[in-house]
Amino acid sequence: MKPRRAVPRFREFLADTLTPLGVYRRLAGLDGVRLPGRFLLESVSGGEQVSRYSFLGAAPSAVYALYPDRLTVERPGEAPVTLDGPPLRRLRELTEETRSEPSAIPFVGGFVGYFGHDLVRMVERLPNRPPDPFGLPVAMLGRYDSVVVFDHARQRVVAVSNEIEGEVGATEAKARLDELEALFVERGEGGAVALPPSRCAPAATGPPNLSAAAYRAAVERAKEYIAAGDIFQVVLARRWEVEGEVDPETLYRALRVVNPSPYMVLLDSPRVSIVGASPEMLVRSSGERLFLRPIAGTRRRGNDAE
Repeated sequence: MKPRRAVPRFREFLADTLTPLGVYRRLAGLDGVRLPGRFLLESVSGGEQVSRYSFLGAAPSAVYALYPDRLTVERPGEAPVTLDGPPLRRLRELTEETRSEPSAIPFVGGFVGYFGHDLVRMVERLPNRPPDPFGLPVAMLGRYDSVVVFDHARQRVVAVSNEIEGEVGATEAKARLDELEALFVERGEGGAVALPPSRCAPAATGPPNLSAAAYRAAVERAKEYIAAGDIFQVVLARRWEVEGEVDPETLYRALRVVNPSPYMVLLDSPRVSIVGASPEMLVRSSGERLFLRPIAGTRRRGNDAE
């Protein structure tokens, strides 16, 4: 089936007094328009070094939740529905239904969310599946037909709304641009957030999922696997659980200060929120090319095969 055409429409605003976090807060005003949910994708390399673009969005038109045995979709005003067909293949088909026209801005709308590590188990047959402590979707993607783009180089905020063939017409796309413009014009920046003293930091509610001894044993096994040539990189981590009332935005702001990174994410939804910072791009697609920039576990090749 031929993909539907998405045509982005743009509206620019002067951004010399705006910040991505300030705009993210304003986007909360769209929660009652469609489905709740917001995201902020930002690059902060350290200090004042910021890449050209930051991307934000709110009020997705649909949210897809992928589980090992099913794919569900939730749309505004409707209860979640389970879709027919193999879950992963069906999700891929949905993401390929629409194609956006080329633009100078690298992202003008589409799907934003996460893919969990266990997605690999839906692609390969792997033994010893660990227990699922949270029951969260393996992947969750929101479809954002309108987004906000920070162009730091030009000190502009660009509101983008897509006309989607057979679904979103010119009138509705313009109305969404009007919604975003009203948020920029009418709402002020947020104030400062008071940080608690370090002695008031919440304590973990229980032991990590791996004891210190078990963690050290895993490190030794990993070293053996590397020496044997079975693996070249492994990520070993322990999970702590902390009870607290810190909202995801405040946590993101603190993380942004202590660990500014080229790839920062704040994804907030009623089901799950994700706050993250990474120095490493996993993969980027541009046309027919894929770009990888691994950091950990890599070294220069030698002069010969040995």
